[in-house]
Amino acid sequence: SVMAFRLISRHNTQWQRLPDCTALTRHRLAVRIMDAVAPQNWKRELVIPARPMTRVRRVRWNCTGDYVCIAGCSNSTAHVTVYQYQNDKLDQVWTCSMGQGEAGAIAWHPTRKTMLAVTSSGNFTALFDLREGTRELMRVTSSDEHIDCRFSPDGSLLATNDMKNHVICTNITTKETVASKEFGFEVNDIDFTKDGKHLCVTAKQSVVLLRLPTLTTLASIHTNTSRTVAMTRDYVGRYMAVSGSDSCVTLIDATEMIAVAQIGEHDEVSRDLSFNHDSTLIALACSSKSFLFTTSGQQVTLISDEAARGPLVDYTCGTSLHFHPHENILATVDPTSTGCSFSVFKLKRS
Repeated sequence: SVMAFRLISRHNTQWQRLPDCTALTRHRLAVRIMDAVAPQNWKRELVIPARPMTRVRRVRWNCTGDYVCIAGCSNSTAHVTVYQYQNDKLDQVWTCSMGQGEAGAIAWHPTRKTMLAVTSSGNFTALFDLREGTRELMRVTSSDEHIDCRFSPDGSLLATNDMKNHVICTNITTKETVASKEFGFEVNDIDFTKDGKHLCVTAKQSVVLLRLPTLTTLASIHTNTSRTVAMTRDYVGRYMAVSGSDSCVTLIDATEMIAVAQIGEHDEVSRDLSFNHDSTLIALACSSKSFLFTTSGQQVTLISDEAARGPLVDYTCGTSLHFHPHENILATVDPTSTGCSFSVFKLKRS
């Protein structure tokens, strides 16, 4: 088809049609990138040594890469910490306790580098600005624990979802709820389309595209053979990625909103996903280890230098990771025997 030819031309590689049971789209076009060249070799340079933490759920860079945030709990209290990254050093500049429970997902504003939202197991998501201290600028509440939160591309809306599959979109300026709906299927993750006109939610084996503000279904993109788990959008507006409990990661064309490829030959569920700044690499955090692939399907072989040797040398027990918005710098949070550790690495072609 014309669509298939355009995708082939763009990637200059061989394509193979996937079985219908693996990936279906509304255009019935589902292809897999087959790359014949050898795996790429990359070198990891440890920038920030592992810092011991009690329990961390997420790590996220802000829009400029000046700050990196970790969220979790300490002594049964939801805890959020922000570090300033400068000259290959991290300095703690902000910390906040959010009451009993655990802090989970983090969303930085797409243009305001000091604004962020954090979910809490205390059934709310709070909006902060580092310049305003720990004062909450806004709080979105519901009847159950919040799972995720995302800003729209223009930063005007904040979307949240909870354990009861309740999705809420709030205008951060007026603090008014512009969309709210409880779904009859499991919603594990949410994100906006790159133009901000629609909201995407994971649903069973698919990603469902919802109209705003009604949250009615516009289309469904079949991505996995079992339950979808995590979803992310890249920095440049080229791809979205969706992982499932079938260990598959599907790439979705962010313009056409169709599944175009599956990547990652591994047997573990990817619970956190992150594209690098130019969308050529994608990192997958799994239960016992993490993987790095090119978006053309090549698994990347990471060669550790002496400084990087230690508990994270093979990405053992990856929990959360996130790429810097402008460089191939990866922040990781990994479980240890006493809790977890937080590190920052630079990735370079060897």
